Amino acid sequence: MKDPPFCLVCLCAKISAEPPVAPSSVFVKNSTSNAVVISWDTSRQSSYVLTGFVVDYKEVLELWKNAQSVQLDGNATEAVIDGLSPHTRYEIRIAAVNDLGVSPHCAPLLVETDSALPSAGPLEVQAVPRSPQEIFLQWIPPSQETWNGHVQGYKVGHIACAEMGNGGVTYLDVPVEPTSLAQSASVKGLRPYTNYCFTVRLVNDVGDGPDSLHTEAATLQDVPGPVRQLKCEPGSSQSLSVSWSPPPESERNGEIIGYRGFYRLTDSDYDVEACKCQKNEASQIWSRKNLVSTEGCRFRHIRMPTSPDMFLIAAFRCGSLFSHLCVCVLFPVAPEEETVEFPREAGVLLGLRKFSNYSVTLAAVTRAGVGVKAEPLTCSTDEDVPDPPRHVKAAPSSGSAATVAWSAPTEANGVLVGYTVMQFAATGSRRRPPSSSPNMDGEPAERELRLPAGVVSHELDGLDRRRRYRFCITAHTRIGQSEPACSAPVSPAPKVPAAVLTFGGIVSATAQSDTVLPCQHVGVPSPQVQWELPNGIRVTSSETPSNRLGIMPDGKLVVRDLARNDTGNYTCTASNDQGTDAVSHRLVVKSLPSAPKLHLESVTATSISVGWTRVDPGNSEMKKFVVNFRKTYGGRWEESSAGKHATSFTVAALDCGTEYQIYVAAVNEIGAGKPSIVLNAVTKGDRPPPATPETILAVNATSAVLNFKTWQSPECPIQRFKVQYKAAASNWDWILVGDSFGPDSYVPIRGLAPGTTYIISLTAFNPAGKTTLLHHFITKSLSGDSVRPAMPSSNEAVSSNDRGLLYQARFWLPLCTVLLALVSVVAGVTYCVRARRLHRLGMQLQLVHDDLNAKHGPAPGSGHHHLQVNRSDIRGSFSQGKVAKAEPQSPAYVPAHLGNLGTTNDDVYPYATYHEIMQHQSTDFNKLLSEAPPPPRCLIHPPEALKMSQMMVSPVPQGKLTNTYVTEAVAVAGNKRHGGNNNKRHSRHQQQQQQQQPRGRKRTSTNMPEEQLEDVLMEQDKMLFRRHSQPASESPSSDSSGPECLVDNESELSATLSRIQCSRPGNTGRPHRPKSMAFQQQQHQKYPAC
Repeated sequence: MKDPPFCLVCLCAKISAEPPVAPSSVFVKNSTSNAVVISWDTSRQSSYVLTGFVVDYKEVLELWKNAQSVQLDGNATEAVIDGLSPHTRYEIRIAAVNDLGVSPHCAPLLVETDSALPSAGPLEVQAVPRSPQEIFLQWIPPSQETWNGHVQGYKVGHIACAEMGNGGVTYLDVPVEPTSLAQSASVKGLRPYTNYCFTVRLVNDVGDGPDSLHTEAATLQDVPGPVRQLKCEPGSSQSLSVSWSPPPESERNGEIIGYRGFYRLTDSDYDVEACKCQKNEASQIWSRKNLVSTEGCRFRHIRMPTSPDMFLIAAFRCGSLFSHLCVCVLFPVAPEEETVEFPREAGVLLGLRKFSNYSVTLAAVTRAGVGVKAEPLTCSTDEDVPDPPRHVKAAPSSGSAATVAWSAPTEANGVLVGYTVMQFAATGSRRRPPSSSPNMDGEPAERELRLPAGVVSHELDGLDRRRRYRFCITAHTRIGQSEPACSAPVSPAPKVPAAVLTFGGIVSATAQSDTVLPCQHVGVPSPQVQWELPNGIRVTSSETPSNRLGIMPDGKLVVRDLARNDTGNYTCTASNDQGTDAVSHRLVVKSLPSAPKLHLESVTATSISVGWTRVDPGNSEMKKFVVNFRKTYGGRWEESSAGKHATSFTVAALDCGTEYQIYVAAVNEIGAGKPSIVLNAVTKGDRPPPATPETILAVNATSAVLNFKTWQSPECPIQRFKVQYKAAASNWDWILVGDSFGPDSYVPIRGLAPGTTYIISLTAFNPAGKTTLLHHFITKSLSGDSVRPAMPSSNEAVSSNDRGLLYQARFWLPLCTVLLALVSVVAGVTYCVRARRLHRLGMQLQLVHDDLNAKHGPAPGSGHHHLQVNRSDIRGSFSQGKVAKAEPQSPAYVPAHLGNLGTTNDDVYPYATYHEIMQHQSTDFNKLLSEAPPPPRCLIHPPEALKMSQMMVSPVPQGKLTNTYVTEAVAVAGNKRHGGNNNKRHSRHQQQQQQQQPRGRKRTSTNMPEEQLEDVLMEQDKMLFRRHSQPASESPSSDSSGPECLVDNESELSATLSRIQCSRPGNTGRPHRPKSMAFQQQQHQKYPAC
């Protein structure tokens, strides 16, 4: 009993005398950003006495000799290693220690610590202003040891330095630029001339790191906003006082160094180009220069609403001469905008026209330029005394009266309130009173009359025919009266030469309207008035060439329904026997301008220039040209204006590579004329060209960055990008990153799996179309290594049907296989259904045959024996899963011509399973047969029936029904129907009878319609029933010319057969194919008992 303990001690000593084995099943139990917990299995060390464990760990790229170690006691099963760096890969190995040594190290365990927030911010942040709204920043990333995770990008924060401490810092997400060490971003949408403070922070997969040191930068100056509270007041008849407030501080956008005022006349202005003046009954063409230099005439600046290239009767004063009537050609002078500088917030506009309307606006000025103009104001200078009337004419109207007429002043300088008519005696050489007083050398006027402003003529009576008179006219405003304008001396007389007191001039009218040309005249006797038309035809009150013309009693000419060809000079002549006088009017019929003839001049990527020939202005002042344009497909019409003297226009800011429609219409003071033809033009440019994916995409382990700055389309710039991607293993599920990325944007794609193949779809859009780029890329491994692709990447610009053949093959091959299998199944089912139906009908025939043999026995004298089979034995055999054998119940009697039938112990035909199914109906069948009427004494038995009877007693084993049996039954019945012989088929039946059918073989189909097959079976049933019901004392006659006797109970036979037919297996409620409605009706007619 002492030996076992001794042996056990020896064995333990032997086991403990070896160093331990290496620990096994080492795994990471838990990990954080700076610590790892590992565990191991000590079951292999159970036979060793361990004194401790040594855990060595190091970073992946370091050597084991530089590894750090942790000492643990011998009972430890896990170790905590702390003080690690976040997002760093380490290798850890463990060795067991006992008194005899150290075990081998286990296989190194690869561990990666979790990510943590970045521990440092970017370095050397610099900010440089680029514009009044943009500042460019650049910085250097912190050292990689402080990233503590996968870098996702940066956040740039900015705020106005004056608002720091109040919150509201705005952050901008900036992606990583993988191709550059220095990172940069542009901050836009800033306020001009504002000092901003900026910070930058690093973002990894955990969150945001600390901010960098803030840096300051101010945006550049910009033009200031509009001034506020602009006011304008008249200072005098030739000056305006203007005042305003500077822009608010937030809109100054810089240092205000002054203000600039803008003003211009709002009324149209015209100047005289040349005049034709009447002087001393001679005509002479004077230009304005000649009027001033050679004649010493003072030209009066004319300002009135008239049209270019029109005539005006103007008055000039040349030296001491009286005013001359001049017909002058006018041309428009566009009011020019004038400017004035103001150092302060107030000023005065000087040298303005009296009682005129001015448009005044103002803008502040910084070093960046002139700012936004304020909303313009309309201001008017004060009234002043008017100019004298332009024309004054006097003529005697009787022996004691004279009529004086005048025209309004050239410059009213205010609102006219009336005229003063003064009568003076014309004596000596005095022709006009001094301008200082309305008298002649201090002599007061003999008569003064005050007339309203609308009156331009007056008759003065009570004159002495022996005296000469002069009449002077002054105009009045509320400020005062003008200088007088006087007429030539006149004397009353009993007979007065005809005189026209109307002043000629321009008469303007629009087309399709009516106008009246005046012709005020005097004379004694009363003068006759005659008008000369532009075509030289003379018209009097008694003779008018058209209903459009008419002369009124006071001599006025009426022209109705004006047309362009009515433009011209109309001269009124008044004459009597004392003299003749005349005056001319120039009628100008204004109409809409003609359509410009448009042509294309040049095309660029963003503009289309068109030109046109000068148009007919329609005798009216041209206002402008309207240029209408739109995109040909789906665009809306837009409108731009060109100057009235323009002959070309450039439509700018268009989309590149786009078709446009353009047309031009001229506008005068009447309205817009007919438009030109529509011109189609296409701007230059095409869809974005394909780019190289490697220059756009940068990939790391879990993310990718797209730099769209490298995808350029110089002629037709790219407007936006659409980005979507999917894993290469997925065929349909695209992940949309975005569809509205700008052309200068960086787009990060995060959340990718390391070492995985992806497909990215990049679509660039510009106005000319789009281009799609498909690219395969593989993310890097967690160690940062590139993964070798399993398949070559394909980089190409694709359309919507690329790779379509591959996808079609993947779709159509499985589909075709499924369809082929489906067709095969349908064909097999169809064949089985038809075979089952024929099998059922064959069993019905066998059932009738067996039942008739069982009831009636052999027909005496017929030379036939009937064959029977023990059904109970068959049913019992089938119920026990065996094939039954047929046992004879009586000696078999076989006709001589059939030969030996052999024994009745043949195997039951496989279709004899039908009798097992019919075991539940055997009683019903026996009942039906027992209820049948007695056999008739005489049945119709024609030769065809004999033939069928002989065939039916062919050697068919009891309980079996061969294919030959069914086929020949059908053949005989069909031959009977069609009146033909069936010798060939019967011989073929005899040949088939001699062949033994293999057991279990399925019968073949007869290819006969179901309805015809039912008729054949019915006919066969009748013949069988007749054969077995024939009396023994009778035998068929050999004479086949007609029937041997008549049937006396045919109805009972039909009823019995109907009941048998109704009891067939197809009508027993077993599942079967539904019959058509027509077939069911036909069966009901055949078998009413069903």
